[in-house]
Amino acid sequence: MSDMDTTQGHGEEQKKQDAKNSEELEEILKGLSETESPESQESLSLLQRIVGVFTNPGRVFAYLRTRPDFLIPLIIAVLMSIFSSYMVYDIALDDSIQKIEQSEKFSDEQKERIIDQTESRRYGTWRTVSIVGFPLVGVVLIIVLVTLVFWFVGNVVLGGKVTFKQLLSVYCYSWLIYSIPGSLVSVWLIIKYETLKIPISLAALLPENMEGTGLYRFMESIDPFTIWFLIVLGIGFATVYQFSRKKGLMTVFSVWLLYVLLFKVALGAFFSQFGG
Repeated sequence: MSDMDTTQGHGEEQKKQDAKNSEELEEILKGLSETESPESQESLSLLQRIVGVFTNPGRVFAYLRTRPDFLIPLIIAVLMSIFSSYMVYDIALDDSIQKIEQSEKFSDEQKERIIDQTESRRYGTWRTVSIVGFPLVGVVLIIVLVTLVFWFVGNVVLGGKVTFKQLLSVYCYSWLIYSIPGSLVSVWLIIKYETLKIPISLAALLPENMEGTGLYRFMESIDPFTIWFLIVLGIGFATVYQFSRKKGLMTVFSVWLLYVLLFKVALGAFFSQFGG
């Protein structure tokens, strides 16, 4: 009887231990599921998200990974683009007229006709379309198309799994770098120097006679706000895809470099020669 009691005692202890292990496993699984659950993520207000892009982007993108939101930053991007266009529109026209006057491709009669056509755009419907219409369509189109490119790279090339809305949210919030400080500084410099050719990119280090060359176009693509934007976007890309930050930054900078070399340098040189 004592051996039987001992056996039963061991059996009960084993059952208790198994039950305890099962409870611990359930707690671990519950903890893991809560970590991935949107409800368990810290709540960030709209203002915290906007400010956080400049101060702590990783925190913002961790929030956006589970609660994507792109509408407000997209609206800000459009409004700031319209504001910038309004502020520099006349200066842009003056720049165009100056280039026509200095061009050797046209006769004096042709120059006068082209300048008259350019001046006619200073008022009326064309002005409204240029200040409001082009920025509205252009900004939205650019953001959507570039997000599609990164979505393809992340999901197809790199084998990640992220929704388009998640990545669009990351891109729109990253674009705030251009929309707010980028726009304000650029507009201030354009008004100060009264020209669109402001000394903000590395192209300012090159002599004027190199304008239009491949090197000039490449250097023109590098400025503080572009680098800042790419770093923030790289952090966001890595966060939503759960890649390492190194992988996210390398991906974003590689796509940007490919774009600059193909479209701004190579294609720009082709059209320059074609036009010449």
